[in-house]
Amino acid sequence: MIKILFLALIFSKNFEEVIFHIPSEYDYRYLVKDFYLMIEIFISFYYQVRKINIPCYYMNDISLEKYHTTQKDAQNKIKKIP
Repeated sequence: MIKILFLALIFSKNFEEVIFHIPSEYDYRYLVKDFYLMIEIFISFYYQVRKINIPCYYMNDISLEKYHTTQKDAQNKIKKIP
């Protein structure tokens, strides 16, 4: 079985930034060009494998920096999920 590592997706106000929240480690934060295509693929894949919808958070901020759990944060047991 495929192990799904991410627990949630966090989107920025302008839909140009996304965070993949990984509970067992740190988050992955990306700038995206084709936001809607990428999100559609991840949401669809997650549902096909887990049979549940992935939690998605829309943040009314242009930058998602304050919601991003860095490697240093994870080492210090700090989680920044909304």
